[in-house]
Amino acid sequence: MSIDNKMPLLVVEDQEFPLECIKTRLRVVFPSVAYDVATCYNQAEALIQSKVYEVVLLDNRIPKDADSNYLEEIGYGLIPSIRENSPDAVIIGTSTSNPAILRRLPNPDYLFEVIQKYMK
Repeated sequence: MSIDNKMPLLVVEDQEFPLECIKTRLRVVFPSVAYDVATCYNQAEALIQSKVYEVVLLDNRIPKDADSNYLEEIGYGLIPSIRENSPDAVIIGTSTSNPAILRRLPNPDYLFEVIQKYMK
């Protein structure tokens, strides 16, 4: 995977603090990379169906739609669709969900606990 300003990247994160941490790190590490942001399952699903991504940063606890504040353990349910539509994508899970819950779900390629580490 080459990293340049054309690298298609998707961030799926609904919570303001982790999203800002991710955006800050992306600006530092990849200053010229444009990326898409989805803040709910339905928005992420639409982006995944419409575009091929090289990297997806994916939270598991997200609301189903933009009008909901109820967080569900559904984000990793997008992994099969990501793998189908973007077979070469690197999927980085950013969930702090209970490991027992995560074991029952499709697995990302890597797991990075954004909230717990506070992007140190």
